[in-house]
Amino acid sequence: MAAQTDPSVKFRVLVSYGLHCYAREIRDGDPDHHILTEGRDRRCFCPDRTKLSKNLPRLIREASAGNAYFSEGRNMLLVEDVDGGPYVVFFNVEQAKQKSLDVILFVASAYLKPQLPERLHAIPFTALVHKAARGYGAERPKKTKAWKRK
Repeated sequence: MAAQTDPSVKFRVLVSYGLHCYAREIRDGDPDHHILTEGRDRRCFCPDRTKLSKNLPRLIREASAGNAYFSEGRNMLLVEDVDGGPYVVFFNVEQAKQKSLDVILFVASAYLKPQLPERLHAIPFTALVHKAARGYGAERPKKTKAWKRK
């Protein structure tokens, strides 16, 4: 990925995906064979999340051309407008500890979020990666930006 300020700068990024990308909360009546466990986290396989999650590698690759948005919590967001509303990717980035990598990017969850505000605090994705590679966090800007709707 190229840095926002210098397109010749490249970063080595390891991307991994969490259970919440393809599983939802457990509901009464969910079949036992759909229950997934990862550590202490128990979820139910979700065909809708699984179908949408097939786009996650492409969304991460294309993120360098756009913005990352700040969530209300500690996650950052990528947003893509799809049928059903905004598909929101919740992720974290941090400086890698291995010398062969610069950044670790963990996609914690991804799902349709119809109530997402149309304007969010944003930072260029490449600037976020650049900061993470150097061990810094991103500061929330005062102004917001609209994410693109279809």
